[in-house]
Formats: sequence, C-alpha cells, structure tokens
Amino acid sequence: MAAVLLGLLVVAAGLALLQKWQGAAWWVVGGGAALATLAGGAGPLWQRWREQRAAGIGVVRRSVSGAGTTVGELSLADLRVHAAVVDVPYLPRPAKEREVGEHLRARRPVLIVGPSMVGKTRLAAAVVARTLPDEPLLLPDTPTALSDLDKADVIPDGQVIWLDDLDRFFAGGLSAGLVRRLGASNWLVATLRAHEWDRFQPTDQLRPPEWDVLRLFELVVLDRSRDRPADDDLRSAIPDDDLRERITRIGIGEYVAAAQRVRERLDVQDDPLGYALVAGAADWSLAGGRRPVPPHLLPRLAAARLTGRRTAGLDDDERYRAAFEWATREINPTVSLLEPDDGGYRVYDYALEHLATVNRTIPTATWQLAVEEMAGDELVSVGYQASVHHNLPDIAEQAWTKAAAGGNVHALHNLGWLHEEQDDLAGARRWYRRAAEAGYTTSMCNLGLLLQKKGEFDAARKLYQQALDAGYTNAMRYLGGLCEDQGDDAGAGQWFRRGADLGDSHAMNELGVLHYRRGEPTDAEHWYRRAVGAGHLAAMNNLGVLLEERGDHAGAEQWYRQALDSGDARVQHNLGWLLIQRDRLTEAEQWLRQAAEAGDAGAMRNLGWLLRQRGDQAEAEHWEHKADL
Repeated sequence: MAAVLLGLLVVAAGLALLQKWQGAAWWVVGGGAALATLAGGAGPLWQRWREQRAAGIGVVRRSVSGAGTTVGELSLADLRVHAAVVDVPYLPRPAKEREVGEHLRARRPVLIVGPSMVGKTRLAAAVVARTLPDEPLLLPDTPTALSDLDKADVIPDGQVIWLDDLDRFFAGGLSAGLVRRLGASNWLVATLRAHEWDRFQPTDQLRPPEWDVLRLFELVVLDRSRDRPADDDLRSAIPDDDLRERITRIGIGEYVAAAQRVRERLDVQDDPLGYALVAGAADWSLAGGRRPVPPHLLPRLAAARLTGRRTAGLDDDERYRAAFEWATREINPTVSLLEPDDGGYRVYDYALEHLATVNRTIPTATWQLAVEEMAGDELVSVGYQASVHHNLPDIAEQAWTKAAAGGNVHALHNLGWLHEEQDDLAGARRWYRRAAEAGYTTSMCNLGLLLQKKGEFDAARKLYQQALDAGYTNAMRYLGGLCEDQGDDAGAGQWFRRGADLGDSHAMNELGVLHYRRGEPTDAEHWYRRAVGAGHLAAMNNLGVLLEERGDHAGAEQWYRQALDSGDARVQHNLGWLLIQRDRLTEAEQWLRQAAEAGDAGAMRNLGWLLRQRGDQAEAEHWEHKADL
C-alpha cells in the first residue's frame, strides 16, 4: 500500500492524550523520535502542527505504511469483545462472514446488527483479520475522538476504523457528513445492538438524527436463531454433551459472556436501591439520552423508580454508597451492571436490553428530567422516542420546542409534523415554513403538500422545485402528484418516471397506480413489482389488488399478507374479503373485524354481511349502522 499520512489528535496537554486511542502505545513510547522525524522532513505540515498547537489543538501526522497496529495484534478485550467466563473457541458463521467480507473488500461501511452477546464484535474481528490482515486499525476510545479529529481538519487515511457499539459515538458528534468523509478512504466497521437499531428506525414522516448516520452503512443482521453456529462446528468445539446442550438452549454468546448471571442479578433485586440506580440509568438511555449518565443525575433517575420510604435511602450516604457498590460490582472481571464511561455511567448493554423488555414504561419524572438536562440533537432523539415509541406527544412537543429554540432544524420539522398529526394545520404550516426557510427539504415538500390541499398550486410547485433544486430528488414524486391533481397525467407520469429511475420506490408505486387507472395492467404490474422489490408496502397491497382482479387469488393473498406490516386497515380489509371468496370465513372475520375496529367503513359493511350469513343479525346491524355514520 502506498504511504499515506494519518493525523491523531492531541488537545492542549500534548502527547499524553494520545492514550485516548487504544493501540497507540507505539506512538507514546516512540513519540520523541517520531516528532523529530516529522519536524525534520514534513516542512509545511510541521508548521501547520505548530500553529494548531499554539491555538490549543495540535495535530501530529505520521506515515501509516506498515506502522499501525493491526487487528491481529490487539486482544479481544481491546476490541471490546465481551469477556468469556467459559473458554470456547470462535465458531464461524460462514454466510455472514462472507457478507461482511464482501462489503469490506468493496470498501463499503458495514454495520453488524444483532442482539447483545450474539457475537457481533467477535465475528467482525475474525473477518477483518482475514480480509484486511495488514491494514492498520484505528480504535477510538472516547465518543468524541473522531469528531475531535474532524474539527482539527484531520481525516485518517487507509485505516480500519473500529466502531463497536456505534450508538456510543452519536453523543460525541458522529454525523452523516463525518461518516462520508471517513468512508471515502478508510474501512468503517461498526456494530449495533438490535434494540438500538429498532429504536432508531424512521417512520414515513419522521426520522431520528441517528438514522442519517445509520443509513450510510451496509446492514448485516446477525440473528440468534437463524445464524447459530453449525452443529458440527459446535460439536467439534465443545465435546461435552451437557455443556453443549446448555449452550444450545441459552445461546453461545449468552453462555460464554455470563448473560445468565446478569439476568439473575437483575431479577433477584436483592438491593432495591441499587436496582433503581441501574433501572434509572437505563431509562435515561431508553428515553433518548446519548451521553453516559452524569453522576449527579443518578439519584434523581433512581428516585423516579422508587416509591414511598425507599426514596429516603438516596439521601442516606451509607445506604447510597452500598447501593452504588451493588450496581457497579463486577459480575465477571469486565462486566458490571453499571459501568463507568467518559465521566459518567452506562448500563451494560445486555442489562439494558433486558431492562427494556421488563420496564417498558419510562416514568414521567424521567422524561421531564431528560428534557431539562438535554440539548440539540439529544432533545430531538428524546422527542422521537416519546412520540414514536411511547405515544407521548406532550413530551415530544416539550423536547422539540426546546431544541427548536436553539435553532435545531430537525426539531422545527418534527413540530410541523406533530401539529399536522393533531389537525392544527396552521401550526403545522408555521413550523414547516420555519424549517423550510432553514433549508430543510422534507419540510419544503410537507408544506407544499399542505398548500396543495388548499388549492395553492403555484406556491406548492415553487416549494417542490426549491427542494428539488437543493438536491432532494424525492421532490419529483410531489411534483408528479401535483400534476395529477391538476389533471395533467402526462406531466405526472414524467415526474414519477424520473423519480422511479432514481430508485424512489414511492414514485414507482405512483407510476403503477397511474398505469392502473389508465387501464394498463401490464405496465402497472411492472412498476408495482419494482416498488415491491424496494420494500414498498403499499405497492404490495396494490399488486395484490391487481392479481385478485386477474383471478390469481393465491398470489393476491401472498402480497396482502406481506403488506400487513404496514398496519393499514385497507390491507386487512382486502385480505378479509379475499378470504371470504376463498371460503375461509373464520379467518376472514378476524381480518375484517380488525379493519372495522380501525375505522374502515368498507370493512364494517363486509363484516356486517358476513355476520348476517351466519345469522348474527344484531351485531351485523351494529356494524352496518356504524359504517353509515
């Protein structure tokens, strides 16, 4: 590999802070010689370093050709692999390893997602060691390490950048722009727990700030059941039948990394005050907190999990000290429920995952504390979790309003969406306009759609075109919809086709609908199938309708069932009516009832008809009357 230059950040104190980078011991030991070499031969680079150091930020550059630490030279602990309490050799997952390896060879950022202790980091280490054995590894040891480099205008080059537990870096300023800059000349390898991946998923109208980063990675999902090691490999590695049976039942990652001990410590709750400290810290993360919990907030978060006289223990120094020792006591040499991290505390990832399933409701006091203590994108995340995952629009509005006061454009847009959901269209237009004026292209389109519904077509077109001119190609679908509303099917088709050709699945679906309305089922099917291939749920329903009309009931049922993930009552209605035609009346009633209870008037009428066929006149009249209201 050709020699390239790498920067490592030193802040104020100079060389000592290079220890923030794991694997940098070679530099600390040889720092003087390296500086002398750089000073003698780098010319302008040395001058730049001196100028930046004088300003309080120094950058040391070095050649990485053969000089960096490789993944094979680091221990599993360095790479943040969970410590094993049982010595079991690495068991390969060939299919997933091939998938990760292909992305690395193409130098695409890769993100391995799976449950805690499923073996994500161990698999990543094995693939990197095999695929990039001689490439230097950069292992940021604090959440801000990469953004610190970026602020100093120093981008590593030719490095394997190790981002275990990717969510740790959101609090440190990891942005989509930084990922793009790093990915241009480095290999990015990241892991993320499945629970966090699920929390950061966007909706049709909202996306958390974290999603802008996550969508830049190629996703590899490691499933505990589907991707378990092969039986022959497990038998070869673990000859003992009893031990192998326990590992098969519990999961190899959970078994070797003491997951059972973590659950036992949490389930026993032999120290209610200590448990409250852990549960409160977990609530902080689950509410959207990116940073570790500051120590002074631990008692306040715990208080929200305690009732009555137990809260008094937080004010008793001796009892609090004992509770804190319980929460931070080692379960094995590298695991405790509450772990120190960057000046604060985090809940051990497996414990956090467990608590998320048993403590589903976050106390109101914790939400209020989160809004009070957080700022910027962290507040946007709090609002997103409150609104999307906990159905707490009031908390979301508080969080986003505070963030919007600081100029956060995501919060401005989200407030527009929230007011639109509450049918406050004047408020929605006000917030969308502020976000649009700040350059937020999605808000331009949402505001345009509200104006379009009012008949203000010229104003809507101007906003859509503004978004398109700013590079938001999805605006083409809005321009197509505007043409459709104005009766210009030819113009609509042109815009939908342009969007579809750029990969917009919504535009593909709309193009299919346009052909369907024109009586062109072959073309409609082509575009529905293109949209379905991109995962578009509405297109699955539309394809089902097309196949049902053609008489292909089996094909229609297949697509209706896949479209059920949308939660759309119309899909449930369509499936229910199809099942009536297939004489599967019991299941048909189930889906028609779900759709009717969700407010679908057509489903109410068809449910009434079905009930009359079996003689249930009273309930049939109930649904028929409700459909006519």
